[in-house]
Amino acid sequence: IDGIREYVNKIVIVINPSKEKYFEKIKDEKIYFAYQDKPLGTAHALYCAKDLIKDELFLVAMGDDIIIDDFEEILKINYPCVFGYEVEDVSNFGALIVKDDKLERIAEKEFSGKGIANTGLYVMHKKFFEIFNQIPISSKGEYYLTEAPRILKNYGIEFFVKKVKFWFPINNCSELQKAEKMIKKIKKILL
Repeated sequence: IDGIREYVNKIVIVINPSKEKYFEKIKDEKIYFAYQDKPLGTAHALYCAKDLIKDELFLVAMGDDIIIDDFEEILKINYPCVFGYEVEDVSNFGALIVKDDKLERIAEKEFSGKGIANTGLYVMHKKFFEIFNQIPISSKGEYYLTEAPRILKNYGIEFFVKKVKFWFPINNCSELQKAEKMIKKIKKILL
């Protein structure tokens, strides 16, 4: 939110209605809330925001990662895009399979070794809302956003791949503690 607030007119946060009390401190005329009653995956969360998103292209970011980059430049991108980050071992992430700067597919935990991890940051096309019902439900009962680029490609919408300058994924309590320390250090440097 801090990275994009000054460059956008609207920020939509998807939350579960029962968690609304945790967001009471966020008072900003640019921030709107969409509600996901049941946690049915990242694609479903985005679909819950469909009535609040009107632009042909819009930025999508996961709420549990730290990404540092030039968001002013990212928000000028006028084509669908998925952002990656080069890692030494891609086995714990979705790997971006790239050909000629275009996304071939997102391989979920299929590879190990050096690769480009999916950061969960996208410039998404509004056609997503029309194809949502084509996203298969996973064995966990969720709809994954990583499926959207593959389906949108069938409609002539291809995603390019760009790399972010810095990405820190938060998947467990240990990573959350590291992220909190990192944010404190960053704020000290900026202030």
